[in-house]
Amino acid sequence: MKKEIRTVVYDDELRMEAYRFEGIVQPFPSHFHEHYVIGFVEKGERVLSCRDREYAIEEGSIVLFNPGDSHACVQSDERTFDYRGFNISKEVMLDLAEEVTGKRELPGFSRNVICDEEIACHLHPLHEMVMKGTGEFKKEETLLFLLSYLIQNYGKPFESCIPECRQEMGFAALFLVCPHRMKGVGRRRELTFVLTGLSGICLYYLLENIALTYTMASNVGVIISVAPFFTAILSRLFLKSEGKLRANFFIGFVVAMAGVALISFNGSKLELNPMGDLLAVLAAFVWACYSILTRKISSFGYPVILTTRRTFFYGILFMAPALFLFDFEVRLERFADMTYLLNILYLGLGASALCFVTWNLAVKVLGAVRTSVYIYMVPVITVVTSVLILKEPVTWVSIMGTVLAVAGLFLSEYNGKGSGNSE
Repeated sequence: MKKEIRTVVYDDELRMEAYRFEGIVQPFPSHFHEHYVIGFVEKGERVLSCRDREYAIEEGSIVLFNPGDSHACVQSDERTFDYRGFNISKEVMLDLAEEVTGKRELPGFSRNVICDEEIACHLHPLHEMVMKGTGEFKKEETLLFLLSYLIQNYGKPFESCIPECRQEMGFAALFLVCPHRMKGVGRRRELTFVLTGLSGICLYYLLENIALTYTMASNVGVIISVAPFFTAILSRLFLKSEGKLRANFFIGFVVAMAGVALISFNGSKLELNPMGDLLAVLAAFVWACYSILTRKISSFGYPVILTTRRTFFYGILFMAPALFLFDFEVRLERFADMTYLLNILYLGLGASALCFVTWNLAVKVLGAVRTSVYIYMVPVITVVTSVLILKEPVTWVSIMGTVLAVAGLFLSEYNGKGSGNSE
């Protein structure tokens, strides 16, 4: 039997620990660390349990643990297990994150096990340099590239509490703008407001954010863009005044989805994750339900700000119990950070209050289906702003994706009939 070998090296320049386990046969019982772990499997297979999920890890699997992630690892066959990894303290990670993102905020990995060739081709050489004490300048450059790539592709949102806080701030802003009471709301209409808040404010954001912890952000971006298709189907079923959907709507949908896929993946590998992808599909369906309910509310004759405020109220009411299911903590000291404050003001006032009011107004004027097809423009706007603001390079893939997405939008809107103009 091969002897177990465990080698540990501390790098004074990078201020982190590298280790290599060879010929391991024993299981690792459930435990957690106070530091970050970035590791990869060299040989063998194991079953890893982390955050109530099980993963089959094998040669090439990359493992990411946040501080406090409880995990266990057991054998899945008789072979020995070879593994390499880095231990990075929270203090060092804070410095590294600030250097690569400009924000002094601890990142959080949204996934614990990934297979990414781009990371693998840099992670192994970096580990070799640290273990051998070589590559004085190259290893720091490689480490910063790896962290930048990991945070960009597998990082959690800026703050885990922002999705909840932004809704409260949006509700407060709408109340200040229009403090009047809504009169003459019967039980049936009240139920419509309840369902609208539950779908668009609570369930949509919960499903989307949970999906991001199971699958790639690019997958979610593409799948969410299916919402116009669901909206069209539901509109035909529940909005009696809806006209017949024409062929150009479906052709436009296919063309636009091709463009959205090109923009979202843009050279990265497609990786299917059934749980996360299914949650994203449910999020798209829930958003379609929200659009149909919003169209129904628009027929009540109330001001848009009042109806949006009421749906926000019910959305917050339903979202409150979910806080106890996730790692939500109140840390008011974060509001003293101007960067954090500006981010949450933007999300609360812009991305919540203003966006929901304008969306609901568009649904009232254009109808649910015609409004929903403009979702195709979201990745296009993302590409344009990333070029103008972040100075990111333009690729032929993103250009082609943009052209297809815009073409799909025009096809769906052709003559104002393919999207349900009769609303």
